[in-house]
Amino acid sequence: MKKIFTLISLMYSAICFGQAVPEILYYKFDGTGTVVPNYASITTPANDTANIQGTGMTQGNTGQCGGALVGTGTSGGTDFVNTNWTPNLGTGSWTLSFWTSNIVPSATLWYILGDINTAGFRCFTNGIAGPNNWILRGAGLTDIYINGGATTGSNLNTFVYDNSLNNVKGYLNGVLVTTVAQTAPNLTGTGPLKVGAYATNANLNGKMDEFRLYNRALNATEVMELFNRTVTNTLSTTACGSYTVPSGDETYTASGTYMDTIPRVYCGDSILTINLTINNPSSSTQTVTSCNSYNSPSGMYTWTSSGTYNDTIANTIGCDSVITFNLTINTNTTSTISPTACFTYTVPSGDEAYTASGMYMDTIANTMGCDSILTINLTINSVDTSVTLSGATYTAGASNATYQWIDCSNTQPINGATNQTYNATANGSYAVIVTQNNCTDTSACYSILSVGMKENNLLGNVSFFPNPTNGKLNVQLSNKQTRLTIEVSNLLGEVTQKINLSNTQNFSLDIQGNAGLYFVNLIAEDGTKTILKVTKQ
Repeated sequence: MKKIFTLISLMYSAICFGQAVPEILYYKFDGTGTVVPNYASITTPANDTANIQGTGMTQGNTGQCGGALVGTGTSGGTDFVNTNWTPNLGTGSWTLSFWTSNIVPSATLWYILGDINTAGFRCFTNGIAGPNNWILRGAGLTDIYINGGATTGSNLNTFVYDNSLNNVKGYLNGVLVTTVAQTAPNLTGTGPLKVGAYATNANLNGKMDEFRLYNRALNATEVMELFNRTVTNTLSTTACGSYTVPSGDETYTASGTYMDTIPRVYCGDSILTINLTINNPSSSTQTVTSCNSYNSPSGMYTWTSSGTYNDTIANTIGCDSVITFNLTINTNTTSTISPTACFTYTVPSGDEAYTASGMYMDTIANTMGCDSILTINLTINSVDTSVTLSGATYTAGASNATYQWIDCSNTQPINGATNQTYNATANGSYAVIVTQNNCTDTSACYSILSVGMKENNLLGNVSFFPNPTNGKLNVQLSNKQTRLTIEVSNLLGEVTQKINLSNTQNFSLDIQGNAGLYFVNLIAEDGTKTILKVTKQ
């Protein structure tokens, strides 16, 4: 947990204050024991920590910042820091940086890092490097020296390979001291990379701290920041109400320019200039009326009763807007009505019309603007408009009703014809207006042509209806006919239909053709003829 917290702190510092966290390896050697946390930004479970092997190497003491790795010049075969990292940078750019002190001249070569399985990649002092100098070689590199970097004093040594420039630069204490042309060195091997040692050679004899390996080429400014450990930067920020500086030492409530110092960022101070804008929260009051419930603007609350409530949302400048609501909650109402209607009923909302009795629901607004839910027990009344015709007598089918017979030729009431039956006194077409169950409706028109005619022994009285008709005509004879011929003709005398019937007395006929006047000729077997005049609508 301490490693995670420290890594987050370092990454925050890198983002805000310029210094970059190494991507591959970063050891601070501030702990005790044999476990060394890797504070790099990109790690795997395998290289999340390094392990100190043997007894000739320890961590602690005093380094560039906090503790250091202390070596006594024993064998790198037994005493080394195992990074558990397999070199895989290939021919890409990289930066290697480490702090050393207490390195004394000797005839023995002291090795401080390397992997024999990565084409002999290694760094050492003495021998061909000369006393007080570090040399980096192997992995296809042309030897790179940092002269004066391996001394009893404190030194920060940084090697930077830039594959776009095809060179390696050596920096001593942030200052460029050498540049060596390179042609695609390849840092790829089977590992593991050792820190403080190489193969079985003599290992670190002195101190090492702040070991860093990046997968990119740092620029000169970044290299200097690793050395002087003090970074200056400017931060422009906006806050609501108040702002606490990154160090936590001060809190400001007014806009302005302020200074802050972040101690021990990468083992040094970060001097921060803060251009601060303070925005303020706002407040308001609203009077609101709602039905049944009200959802707060923030979406955090649903209120179901009247009262005074508070809610908080962001205002236009990103700060809290505190809203006080004087809330009135009205409720829906319910009621039941039992209307009676003739033929059809339209509900109060106008949304539906019903033609049958039953229970229905409807919703309208009540006096408070909320829903009024209506239960409608509906009774639909209708009128029986059926008529039967027997000879010249018309009989309305409705009982317990009032009646008014009319002449269909002029739609005028027939004086005194107010009974359930009506005896026609003249040929024509007649209908009845029926009032029943407080509803009024008119029957179809029924025609008769036999009034005043002497009864024919063959055809007898003839009744037919409706007339006018939409095409279908019902015909009733007083006598059954053994053979009957029906001819339908138009006003031009053209026969449009001819039908032969046997043993018939009542029949239906579909008059074909356009609307107009037609003559229906009924011809008995002995030639007796009756003509019906029919209007098709």
